[in-house]
Amino acid sequence: MQPISQVSSVGGAVLVGGASRRMGTNKALVEIDGVTMAQRCVDALTEAGVSPVINVGGPPGVDWGLGANHVPDLWPGAGPLGGIITAMKHLVEELLVVVPCDLIAPSPSAISGLIDALGSSDLAVPVVGGREQWHTSVWRRQSLDHLISEFRSGVRSIHRAAQGLDVAKPTVPVGTGSVGPFDDADTPAELDRWRRRPDDEEPISSAQPIGDLMSVPQISVAELEAALADGAPLYDVREAHEYQAAHVEGGVLIPLGEVTQSLDRFHDDRRIYMICASGARSGRAAEFLRANGFDAVNVAGGTNAWIKSGRPVKSEAPVD
Repeated sequence: MQPISQVSSVGGAVLVGGASRRMGTNKALVEIDGVTMAQRCVDALTEAGVSPVINVGGPPGVDWGLGANHVPDLWPGAGPLGGIITAMKHLVEELLVVVPCDLIAPSPSAISGLIDALGSSDLAVPVVGGREQWHTSVWRRQSLDHLISEFRSGVRSIHRAAQGLDVAKPTVPVGTGSVGPFDDADTPAELDRWRRRPDDEEPISSAQPIGDLMSVPQISVAELEAALADGAPLYDVREAHEYQAAHVEGGVLIPLGEVTQSLDRFHDDRRIYMICASGARSGRAAEFLRANGFDAVNVAGGTNAWIKSGRPVKSEAPVD
């Protein structure tokens, strides 16, 4: 099976259906810091390099204003499993990232980490505080026939439908008092966890990709472009064939597997920028480098996000 690092086609879906009874209004359109919850999810997927992104379900005639195509749920009212199947039938990408519209603090780096955690499995589901978060997931398209068969047999639970599939279950860090990258909100009170946070408290998701144990600053591709214009050093930790196919001009190739033995190759007197395909591998590299005294930051969404933004890349002929 193709390694995840070589997968270039990753689509995304935000599930905007659901009754939202406990919230008292349509959760997808509830605003946090002036942006709807659904829009925040679309933006996080896009920043992670996921494209195209669609929103699935929800009432007809709503002006979603998401910058993502709206796809009616083929089985409205049947729960999120129907929405996942609808998305997989609509999109043709090899991988599908699914998130619910009510994530409080959706994070590009956490999404990238979940994609990377898929490995060769059929499905990746994050584990938060010992609990599997089935509504947020990454699926291989090859799982579609299995899901349709389960759905036709009457199964409506994602957990039950996934039985028989190879499921990766990466652990997501949980911080006291912070909002994690896959925490959702079913009630107004749960939203207050975000709205009443101290001014100096950031959500875990903006600083900790999956599996990271220390804070790693994240920047956008726009911020990277500005830093490169000022001569900032950029290091690409993908494999050689990925780098040769397309890389940000000026990036120095040091594959992730070589980072621990290559500390002398990194600038130690200025801020350095780390990039990979989606932001997961470079997040781990930045974490290691920061633990060793380097001022390393991670590029959220990685090279995929750089390309999706329309910024130019360089390519090189393979070395025999």
